[in-house]
Amino acid sequence: MPAKIPWLPSHVPEGAHPETCSHCGRRAVIPWTLRRDDRTKVVFRTWVCTECQVTAERPEPE
Repeated sequence: MPAKIPWLPSHVPEGAHPETCSHCGRRAVIPWTLRRDDRTKVVFRTWVCTECQVTAERPEPE
């Protein structure tokens, strides 16, 4: 397993509702940060697996 990245969470916070990670199979994927695309103005949320540190961006409903 690769080293944990310090600015990403390393555990699921209390009260979070994690999803299953498609990479490692653990229930550890949580919503993390928001960003807005400058060109399209669409809001994206970065989701991160607290176990394997894989990230994915998904469009966020406004």
